[in-house]
Amino acid sequence: MNSKVAGRALAAARDNLATNVRSGESEAVLAQLEQPDGILKMYRSIDAPGYAVQVYRSDRGPALAEPSPQQYGRRYVGYWETCNLHMVANMRAVLARDPGTRLFAPLARPIVNIMSISQPDA
Repeated sequence: MNSKVAGRALAAARDNLATNVRSGESEAVLAQLEQPDGILKMYRSIDAPGYAVQVYRSDRGPALAEPSPQQYGRRYVGYWETCNLHMVANMRAVLARDPGTRLFAPLARPIVNIMSISQPDA
């Protein structure tokens, strides 16, 4: 696989309004990280109800629609799905050691939400 060509194909797929909106919102959150509640604000933004849809519209959805014959977008999404499933499997293995154990995993919910989206309304 030609990584430069793949990179250009994915960059073209992400060149959309949803990505611009998401980037602006991310920059605003990151600008507040040094404030006393900055980390909490970041986690809350990631855990917001519309975050998974926003990620899908700006990144995963356009990647799935990327038209190259090499299917770079589908490979990219497949890579992330595999990483997410691996992470969730590791979390499950840790929790299985001692039933009733609680696990703080603030990034797991958005990832699982992103994985469960088929295609939100446009």
